[in-house]
Amino acid sequence: MDFCRHYVYFRSQAWGQDPSDEAMLSMSRMIRTVRNVINEYSVRRGRPLLLAVRVPDSDGYRRAMGLDLEAWLRDDLVDIVTVSDYFRLTPWQESIDLGHRYGKRVFACLSESRERDKAACSLRNSIKSYRARTMQALEAGADGIYLFNAQDVSNETLYTELGDPGRLRGLPKVYVSTVRGVGNADFWVRDGVRRFLKRDMVCPSRPLSMSAGKSVDVPLAIGDEGAVRSAPAFVLQLLFSSPGEAEISLQCNGSPVEVTRGGEAGEWLADIEGSCLQRGDNVFSLIASRDTALCDVLLWVFPAGAEKRLEAGMSIRETMKWRNERVLGKSRSSVKAD
Repeated sequence: MDFCRHYVYFRSQAWGQDPSDEAMLSMSRMIRTVRNVINEYSVRRGRPLLLAVRVPDSDGYRRAMGLDLEAWLRDDLVDIVTVSDYFRLTPWQESIDLGHRYGKRVFACLSESRERDKAACSLRNSIKSYRARTMQALEAGADGIYLFNAQDVSNETLYTELGDPGRLRGLPKVYVSTVRGVGNADFWVRDGVRRFLKRDMVCPSRPLSMSAGKSVDVPLAIGDEGAVRSAPAFVLQLLFSSPGEAEISLQCNGSPVEVTRGGEAGEWLADIEGSCLQRGDNVFSLIASRDTALCDVLLWVFPAGAEKRLEAGMSIRETMKWRNERVLGKSRSSVKAD
């Protein structure tokens, strides 16, 4: 049952009010009815049928839609929970802990990025980004990955890689602060971002303002191990809105890191020692000598001995299109672009 297509189930919500307790109970009664039907058919077929739901990743946001997921879990009405879609408001850990508290499996939904900046969007939709997103979710304890709007199930690269965490560790990746951002969370629920956003993020559509001389912290979770034999190499790429003459100082988890100007305006680069990083949550602390805005934070991961090229390659959609054209025997130039 997909409650992310779409998010309005009660008239009160459409008019900017949170649904009443009675409305929430009515939704729970519907879930119970569905559960009873599933149980009946499970007996008829002689094998269990499971009920999976996809819901937003914030408990407050869900309740503002009239969805009491915890009650469904507590009453054993659902078996599998998938979280996130248009936006992600909380760390993966919050949803995973809730599901595991009741012995349920929790899947992380990785939908395609709709970042308005074209270059940032394409990077976030690349296979290198999907690898990193998968590692983040699995490191947080997700039981699996749910892909949305990745329509080409014949794309063996996407599906075989993301299903093998051991293989992912030896492949190049690019971690970003956020892929989905907060999107249109305010469109479906009144003040959804202000009320329910619980994670820090940086992206071109949500830049982080920096005042001269004041430190800002940017958290970034990773699933790679830095302090191991044959550890990968890590390169941090910082993109600022105003190149100017501002100088940047950087720390990674409290350790000073040398940062140098890149080849593009507003770009700064730093080689990050693996010993400074840890699997799970990391914090990059930045200070700028002048007022500016941090537009993006990217952590590139290169397998030992690999060339350090800050290129994400084609997006998943472009890759799928290229493969389909190849299968159909068409040249790229002969196929009309989307």
